[in-house]
Amino acid sequence: MEALDAPRWIASIQIVAYHFYQDRYDHRLGWGSNWTQFFFILSGFILSYAEMTKPIDKVKEMPVLEYVRKRLVVVYPSYFLSLVLRLCLKPIITWAEWVYLPFNLLLLQAWLPICLKAKIDDEIVTKCMPYSINGEAWFMSVLLFFWLLLRPLASRFRTFSKTKCWWIILLCWIWSCIPLGLAGYMWLVLESDRAEVLNSLIRATPIGYFHVFVAGIAGARIFILTAMVDSSTKGPVVEGQTQQLELDKSRAPAFLKYGCCIGYFIYVLIAIFVPIDAVYFFVHQGGLIPLMLLVILGAAVGVDPLTEWVFKSSFFLALGRISYVQYLNQRFVWNFMQKHLLDTWGEVAIDISYPFVLLLTACFMQRWFETSYTEWQRARTDKNVQGFVERTLARIDTRHNRLICICSMAVIVLGAVLTVFWANARYRTLPSFDDIVGRPHNTTA
Repeated sequence: MEALDAPRWIASIQIVAYHFYQDRYDHRLGWGSNWTQFFFILSGFILSYAEMTKPIDKVKEMPVLEYVRKRLVVVYPSYFLSLVLRLCLKPIITWAEWVYLPFNLLLLQAWLPICLKAKIDDEIVTKCMPYSINGEAWFMSVLLFFWLLLRPLASRFRTFSKTKCWWIILLCWIWSCIPLGLAGYMWLVLESDRAEVLNSLIRATPIGYFHVFVAGIAGARIFILTAMVDSSTKGPVVEGQTQQLELDKSRAPAFLKYGCCIGYFIYVLIAIFVPIDAVYFFVHQGGLIPLMLLVILGAAVGVDPLTEWVFKSSFFLALGRISYVQYLNQRFVWNFMQKHLLDTWGEVAIDISYPFVLLLTACFMQRWFETSYTEWQRARTDKNVQGFVERTLARIDTRHNRLICICSMAVIVLGAVLTVFWANARYRTLPSFDDIVGRPHNTTA
């Protein structure tokens, strides 16, 4: 599975190219905006694969919050650092952003598409919570919601047949047409303010990507049934009887063996010849599920030349480890360079040097911050050190394990319904924090 880190970095760098180079260089870079969903389908695949390959009699009952905490130990330190850096670099922090800050700290900012209006330099702007403070980090909030549901979903999918999983993937892909219809309704029928709320609901909440995450889980089940065998009998996997699995590359069909090459080749052709504007909401909300699954399954099987010669190289394995850190800090590094280096370096020099500066920054943060914190946490776990957070989560998990999942679903569904039908976005215009404290505005970008 180590080869799957490189596609994650490739997805990350495509999004970076879209954010900072598309408008000034090549509109085809706009296709990079569609690769945030790759994080969801890849997370569903890897985590459910880990769950479904455990023998049923050895599956450990782990409380929901303890499971989520194990996921967050690796990624939350970098996320928290990115919030601090963005707040330090912001010239103006609106009152709306201060309201959103607790949700950002708890990774709940993308659970509801709340939009408030704020005043910046006498101009009224709309601030939607999923994109507040660190606008690129909303995907982490969506992942948190999916992690709450991962183990129950994986437990259910491990009983499904290969045919049933293929049908589920097809239905998930077809469902991607629904956001496209909602987008048309949003722009043609709704007033602009309400459209902003619905836009956030579709593009930056768990509702808009749940089918993508489910497709990743179905893909993991197909991989197990297609490319793996019972290690003792060397025969097909039999649920409830197979105790240990092993990879049998010869059993995988050709289109999976070479899935990386096929998937990326088709994607490049589409990006070159298909205008992104015509299919944006379809591909952005799951239209690339088949191609992304081809890439994931091809990398997992490990026969694909792209996997053998590129993804498993030490260089790309190192890049894969910094993919999340790179993604979370892309805007901070760009804004920092624009603010402090633009006058001396010039725009072209910044455009050329930015990717390398971002890589070096991500490597530094990953090595000296993320890794150090993760090792410290694992050392505490090995010594069974129970701090305040561990004791609190254990107390909640013991009493309300199933209630956590039910309440999470209720918040998403009911909150989305209320937001769409009652949020006219005619909110009170909120002053900036500078207006409240009487501090003069800093207009420096």
